[in-house]
Order: sequence, then C-alpha cells, then structure tokens
Amino acid sequence: MDFIELIKKRHSVRDFNKESVPEELLKQILEAVRLAPTGANKQPQRLIVVREKIGLDKIKKAANAYHAPLVIIVCADHDKVWKRPYDGKKLLILTQALLLIT
Repeated sequence: MDFIELIKKRHSVRDFNKESVPEELLKQILEAVRLAPTGANKQPQRLIVVREKIGLDKIKKAANAYHAPLVIIVCADHDKVWKRPYDGKKLLILTQALLLIT
C-alpha cells in the first residue's frame, strides 16, 4: 500500500469494545515502535502499557480513553534525544502522546 492510500484509509476510533488486546498483537505493536526510525537512532521513546482498571481509571481523569481496554502512554527520555550539532538544541517530536488500541 502506498502512502496516499494509507492516508485515505486512516480513521479515528472513539468507540471501543471491552475485549482485551491479544498479547501477540500488543507485542507486534511494541516491536513496530521499537523498530521505528528516530533521530540518529537514539530511541528516546519510552512506553508505558496500562491494562489494569485502576490505571485506566486514573488516565480517564486526565484524558478521554474512550473506554479502550488498553492504553499505551508514549514518553521521552530527554537525555537520549538527538542534539543538533551546530547549536546543541535537543529535538524531539512525538506524534502521539497517547495511543488507544482496539
């Protein structure tokens, strides 16, 4: 599938069923994140997988998780971020702060 087709097929989901996410699917998602390119391959992203009700309830106080059965919080280790060589500025771009998995 080319990029334009991928964009055309993209959609948002705001209604989740209560089924748990299969372990194999979660492993595939986490592996895709691990393999994704980052600046100078510094890999500054850190992921927190939240499945337990108590954790999901806490997240719902700060963000709408749309009753997702699992939430992946994407964080960044600022000590691992790529720095521009000419001015030393740390550059970090996280396109999603919160991933909701169906």
